[in-house]
Amino acid sequence: MTKKWSMVITETDIADWCGAYIPALLRASAEGKIPDTVIFYYINKPAVFIQRYCDVLRDINYEACIKHNIKVTRGLAAGGGVMYNEPGTEPAMTIIWNKDKNPDLPGTIDLILMKFMGTFADVISEKYRIPMRYRPLNDMELWDPKMRVWRKMMGTGASGLFSAVGIGIAPHSTKTTDLIDEVLKVPAEKFSDKVLKDVKTRNWNFQEAGVFPKGLKEIDRIRKDWMEITLQTLKKAFNVEVEEGEMPEIVMQYVSEFKKQFHSEPWIFARSAEKKFQEIPSGTSLGKTFMKVTAGPLIRAYVLREGDTIKDIMFTGTMHMTPADALEKLEKQLIGLKIDENTIRAKVKEWATKDIQIGMLEPSQIAEVVIGACKQSYEKA
Repeated sequence: MTKKWSMVITETDIADWCGAYIPALLRASAEGKIPDTVIFYYINKPAVFIQRYCDVLRDINYEACIKHNIKVTRGLAAGGGVMYNEPGTEPAMTIIWNKDKNPDLPGTIDLILMKFMGTFADVISEKYRIPMRYRPLNDMELWDPKMRVWRKMMGTGASGLFSAVGIGIAPHSTKTTDLIDEVLKVPAEKFSDKVLKDVKTRNWNFQEAGVFPKGLKEIDRIRKDWMEITLQTLKKAFNVEVEEGEMPEIVMQYVSEFKKQFHSEPWIFARSAEKKFQEIPSGTSLGKTFMKVTAGPLIRAYVLREGDTIKDIMFTGTMHMTPADALEKLEKQLIGLKIDENTIRAKVKEWATKDIQIGMLEPSQIAEVVIGACKQSYEKA
């Protein structure tokens, strides 16, 4: 039986889209206050969104954002990495549903992305007669015949809050301005598993690929195409159709609340290990290491060691995770722990339960990152 979800069109920037609208929709959906919903956002100005575990001083050029008055928001959800959008990289899309009301739909982040984005790639390939593929965990890539390589064409992510889950999609419809080169300072470890080693060559767009050759001059066609593609994908992947609706008042109330919280500098810098461990206290030593899962997440661990004890620890990186604060809870459990490989592995194993989902990242790998940072702290002492 075909389901009917609500469809809403609005206007925003990516900072508010990811940092306010998505958590507001997830919260309202989990509380059962809104129907399952598809939302299209027209992008009205440049902005940056970093997910919960990104380090604002490591993963973007924060000074450049301040210089150009570009809004930066760090999100509540752990659903990917850094996203920069400006008019033309649109329409951004959010699909939110309640798992309890849709037990027939995929329930885990990796399966949700695989099912929906895989279908999305097929629909685009067929419509434009240009090869596109979904590359787990969250890359959408188009084949560049001149460079003879797959290049990223969309920002995508998935996240959850209690019984609500959602997908976010931001297509690179037109060529971006030079601002992107200043704003996105991507560290080398992020590209350690990539063929193309920087943002400029890694990312491509549908304008240069020949799909929208007039760029922003054909924005109406761009918006119409992406809406049709999204709704066709929704029907094929989930057997869902839509009917026009309005943004619920409760969502806008939550949006206002999240804006106040997530646009503040204390929140933006709260997960910055670069800032937290800028000065190392006497009698301690800092060790840090990272792991980039091939075609998957990046995780960094910073361990502040005092004697043979973990005095403090912070995880950063680009991960898809439910619940969003899972690694923060692990940090609390590791602080004060004696540095012993078996003890650390046992603690991480104890922490990892069926209720914790981290796309393409195993608990054993998290333990190894912690152990690696501990070992480096001794080497630097």
